[in-house]
Amino acid sequence: MFLMFCCPWEKAARTPNLQMVDLHEIFRWENWTAFQNISGDKDLISEDVGSQILNAESTSRFMASTFEIDSIVSILDALSGSMKGLQAHFRSAQECIVSKLSRGKVLMPEEILARIFTFAVGAEGENGGRQAVWLSQVSRRLRNIALQTRSLWTTLHSRDPTNRLEMSISRAGPNEEYHAFLRYDSGSKTRFMNICKPTIPRWRTLTVTQVKRRWYSDAMMPIYRDGDVSGNA
Repeated sequence: MFLMFCCPWEKAARTPNLQMVDLHEIFRWENWTAFQNISGDKDLISEDVGSQILNAESTSRFMASTFEIDSIVSILDALSGSMKGLQAHFRSAQECIVSKLSRGKVLMPEEILARIFTFAVGAEGENGGRQAVWLSQVSRRLRNIALQTRSLWTTLHSRDPTNRLEMSISRAGPNEEYHAFLRYDSGSKTRFMNICKPTIPRWRTLTVTQVKRRWYSDAMMPIYRDGDVSGNA
């Protein structure tokens, strides 16, 4: 029973670059079989379903989907409670380990530290480049490990200054794949593309974002005078 319920979740948690996956998009209603089984029947998903006359087949599908959803929620509630407890236990141990590392009381093998650095940088997503720089500035030993771990330097962001982009590209070397982040409405996107152009064939992911702007300008707004509620100037 343990393998049936726990292994799929643990396998999903080990998905490479999970922090870059939009889980909200993956778990949309439309992606669940329970919803798909009734989505074709508008009577079942309408707000006034209570006033609809449903046939036996539709009712059976609806009840089966409802039972399935209830079961999923029960599993997730139990999973969430269990993992939060385990997370709290691990966090406590993690704080002790980090504290010892910062005081130099534990000399972990460089391979393990490099692996930890990789997870730390990956967890920061678009801020991975900054995290890599910070890790390289802790101590001489950690700096050497960071510089030898080329995968730490594969985050390219259009907001980063030119020297940081060039530094990351240089430290990543000729074979690593990159994760590029482009702020589309940024004035630096042309500079970013010019600097990073040689690396484009090795872009593993590209995330494009745009800051939401008001669709109207102040000039379009009606001018109101005191006592005038009609909008006529």
